[in-house]
Amino acid sequence: MSQFIVVPMTGAAAIGPLPRLITEHAGDRAVDRAFKSAGLTLSAIASPRTPIPLLGLAQLWESGARFGGDRCFGYSGGLDMTQTTYGLWLAFCVSAPTLGSALARMPVSIGFHQTGTRFTFDHRNDVAVLRYHPAWPGQFPHHSDHVAGSAVRLMRSYLGSDWRPCWVEVDYQRDADWRRLEEAIGAEVRFGADTTGVAVSQADLLRPRATKPGRALTLDDVALEAAVIPRPEPLRSVLNVVAYRMLEGETDIDGAAALCGIGVQSLQRRLRRAGLSYREVLARARRRRAEALLRHTTMPIAEIAYALGYEDHANFTHAFKRWTGRAPSAFRASTGPGHPRGT
Repeated sequence: MSQFIVVPMTGAAAIGPLPRLITEHAGDRAVDRAFKSAGLTLSAIASPRTPIPLLGLAQLWESGARFGGDRCFGYSGGLDMTQTTYGLWLAFCVSAPTLGSALARMPVSIGFHQTGTRFTFDHRNDVAVLRYHPAWPGQFPHHSDHVAGSAVRLMRSYLGSDWRPCWVEVDYQRDADWRRLEEAIGAEVRFGADTTGVAVSQADLLRPRATKPGRALTLDDVALEAAVIPRPEPLRSVLNVVAYRMLEGETDIDGAAALCGIGVQSLQRRLRRAGLSYREVLARARRRRAEALLRHTTMPIAEIAYALGYEDHANFTHAFKRWTGRAPSAFRASTGPGHPRGT
C-alpha cells in the first residue's frame, strides 16, 4: 500500500444548482440537513474555487435525492448544470468546434477540476462513448446520474435540445424504479457497468456547435485558473480536507477521516507512514489559514484563534510564535491589509 493519502477532490463550483434543487423539492431546511449529512458546510456555496472532498459532493447528491424523494433527481440535476458551473475546465471543452473535439478534450483536462476520477473517450464501430470512471463505483447512484445528465447537456449544445443518446451506462445495479430513469433519458440504460457513460453516434461527432462559443480558450488558460487553486497532491489533499473543515471551526480527526473516506485508525496509520501525525497536519492547516486571515482580513486576533479551533487567545499566540517566530499582531503589522505589501 502506498504511504501517500490521495483524497479525491473537486472544485466547490460543482455544487452548482444543488441548493436550489433541494429547496424546490424539500424546502429551505432540507438544504442545511443535506449539507450536514454530507459533511459539507454551506460556506462552500459562496467559495466556488475552493477544493472540497469529492466524497462530500457525492453524498450531497444522495442526500438531495433522499430529501426530495425523486428517482430522477441526479439526472435532472445534471441537465441543470451549465458550462459556467464548472469554470474554465468545461468552458474549454465546449469551445471546441465540433462535438468530437469537445469530448476528446475532457480526458485531458478533467484533472484541473477534479482528482481521483477520470474520463475516457472510447470509439467502437458506429458509436463513441464518453465514460466517467468514478472514485467509488456503484456507491452513489444519483451522483453518477448527474454526471450522465451533465454529459447529455453538453452534447445537446452541439446536437440540439431534442437529441437523445444511443444508450447510457451507469455504474450501479438496476433498482425497482429503473424505468423512470429510462423514460427521463429517452434511451436504454445499461446498469451494472464499471463506469458512467453516454453513447453518441460517430456521425454526430462531426456536428458543429449549435451556437457560437463565448470566447476562445486553450488548455493553458484552464491550467492558469487551476494554478490559483491549491491542488490536491499526496498529503496536500488531507491538508485541504482539514482546512475546509476549519472554515466552520471543526478540527476533530473523526470528521476529517470521514471526509477522506477512511477510518480514524487508517488515517493515522497512513500519516505515520508519511512521517506525520494528525496533530502536525492540523498545525500546518492552522498556520496556513492563520497567515491568510492575518494578511488579508481585519478580523480580531481573538476571533481568528476561535475560528482555528483554539479555546483561548493565548494558546493561539503561543502556537503562532512557534511557527513564525513572531506574534500574530507583529505578523499582521508587517504583512496585513494596512501594510503596502498586504494590500
